[in-house]
Amino acid sequence: MDKIYTISDITQLIKVRLESMGSFTLEGEISEIKFHGSGHLYFTLKDEGAVLPCVMWRTYTRSLTFRPEVGNHVVASGRLSVYPPHGRYQMSVDSMQPAGVGNLYEQFEALKKQLRKEGLFDEDHKKPIPLYPRNLAIISSETAAGLQDAERIFLQYAPHVNRCLIPARMQGHGTAESVIQALKKVLLMKNVDLVLIIRGGGSIEDLWEFNREILARTVYDYPIPVISGIGHETDFTILDFVADYRASTPTNAAEIACRGWKEIILYLNQAEARLTIAAENVLRQAEDRLQYLSHRYTTRLPGTSITRYTEKIDGLIHRLNHEVNRAFTELSHQWEHLDTTLRLTHPREVMKKGYAVIKGPDGKAYTSKNDARPGDRFTVMMHDGDFQGEVLNSE
Repeated sequence: MDKIYTISDITQLIKVRLESMGSFTLEGEISEIKFHGSGHLYFTLKDEGAVLPCVMWRTYTRSLTFRPEVGNHVVASGRLSVYPPHGRYQMSVDSMQPAGVGNLYEQFEALKKQLRKEGLFDEDHKKPIPLYPRNLAIISSETAAGLQDAERIFLQYAPHVNRCLIPARMQGHGTAESVIQALKKVLLMKNVDLVLIIRGGGSIEDLWEFNREILARTVYDYPIPVISGIGHETDFTILDFVADYRASTPTNAAEIACRGWKEIILYLNQAEARLTIAAENVLRQAEDRLQYLSHRYTTRLPGTSITRYTEKIDGLIHRLNHEVNRAFTELSHQWEHLDTTLRLTHPREVMKKGYAVIKGPDGKAYTSKNDARPGDRFTVMMHDGDFQGEVLNSE
């Protein structure tokens, strides 16, 4: 007679066999999913012929770079486990990513390596971000996440700065070309000091268009400083590496753009606070003096003394108001003078007087005729555009 097994015996044999398979990787579609309050993730993977229950413990869910949802096609790695009380087997998943992401990462790293080798990421090429920009172009979608956060920063610290939204596609096929067209539109505008390209976070697929080589080369050759504010702090795209400044978020991009104006507002607020404290001190001293004099002279010459010192206090208050108004007026004049100075000394303003900057083939400005060699191609930068020429002689 064949050996009779208990249910526990059979289940234990199955457990040993399945769990001895070790770690493996499979691909499938999420058909069910539950985010447990403890941080664990329970879901089911399926293909055309079968389903497989899965669990991802909290220790591993923290490393997820996307939020899995029903319908996602994913690649998961882990091992099989058996839960004897229910006679149920499942896959304990250690890592998971959207199907195809691995290939995208390889493309990303390959292009990054190529462009870095060509010098597109070199710091020497990056243009300085203006400290007091007056005219900004913001390239984004009108519905892009993060755009309102950036606008809040501008309204708080630099409401006087002119901001023009250039709508562009921010996700999906054609995004790179749409952003390039927006950059071309900016060049048709006058006196733009700075360009911001911003959108909220997303998966690597959502942000993939910002890894396009055509967009990277366009931004590298762009004549106006560019700040990239794409995604969250942990999101990196090729655009971030070629931009003149990579902001961690759209909010951070706005903060960098108006950092100079923020410092001025801080200085004015501090000056106002000091003036207010000084005025309150003067008024308090005057009130104390009035009380002292009223108490001292009331019993001697009540009517005459009180009238005389009341008039004196009124005079002091009038002088105080005059001094406070004068101080605020002087501070306002200083502000206007600073604003005028900043505008008049802007490089483009100086160039309007007929000056120009000549850059050699290496991108460095000529400072002497000895820098020029016959045959050199050079670029002449003027206030309304650039043109190129060739050195005939340097006599």
